[in-house]
Amino acid sequence: MRYEIELSLNGINQTLNVISETFKNWIVWKVTFKSGQEAMLFKCMDVWMQRNEDSLDQRTIAAIGKQIDSLNLNISYA
Repeated sequence: MRYEIELSLNGINQTLNVISETFKNWIVWKVTFKSGQEAMLFKCMDVWMQRNEDSLDQRTIAAIGKQIDSLNLNISYA
């Protein structure tokens, strides 16, 4: 499923494209920024994480995760 979320960090508003996918038994979220940068996020228990290849800071990951959680998709995370 495709979504757009609004994110405000450091006083800058951004619209991010978010796509939910399944990788093995995990629900993962591919996040694309306007600059073209991409990150893959996933949730383990209550903590949002990223792939090792991605370079987002923890504050950004938490903010994006909070927006994804607010979509209220009734998804159960592993």
